[in-house]
Amino acid sequence: MNRLIGMAVVAVLLSGCVSGAKLDGMVHRAPAAEYPVALVDAVEVGEVAGGKATNPLWMTEISNDAFNGALIASLAEQGLLGESGRYRLHAQLVAVDRPIAGLNMTSTTHVFYQLEDTRTGEKLLAETVTASHTARTSEAFMGATRLRLAIEGAARENIRLLLARLQQLDIRDAGLSVMPIQ
Repeated sequence: MNRLIGMAVVAVLLSGCVSGAKLDGMVHRAPAAEYPVALVDAVEVGEVAGGKATNPLWMTEISNDAFNGALIASLAEQGLLGESGRYRLHAQLVAVDRPIAGLNMTSTTHVFYQLEDTRTGEKLLAETVTASHTARTSEAFMGATRLRLAIEGAARENIRLLLARLQQLDIRDAGLSVMPIQ
């Protein structure tokens, strides 16, 4: 029995305290891609909801503020962010799947995005994007750090997939058509 208690104490000490997902770890950083001209410098971030505050004694979470900041920074990196943009992007963190423990930890994010035309109110995009990322033991020995990296990576990949989806939008002055994902 004492041996079991000792192993539990060692596991807790090795896992360390938990921190929330960091904004910088969720930002998609890549050279600017080609987007519909109408979106360039014209997207503002609206409501970001569904995030949670992290309990330092439990598990890493993604806060609304951190995800909002990551969306803003990622849109800016791609030249899409506009101060008072014609298009408003809303995000709802639907779910963040995470392991309890493991050597290689995989996290999956499910985010519902909605892009609307602020002039017409038309919904140009309304879909859930799902993305995963695996953080390996070689990236971080501490379990709590590895879990945070997995969650940040899944959020970053989710934003990357959103940006890829925005590239596929065919926005015209007279209306909108969306090309199917291939």
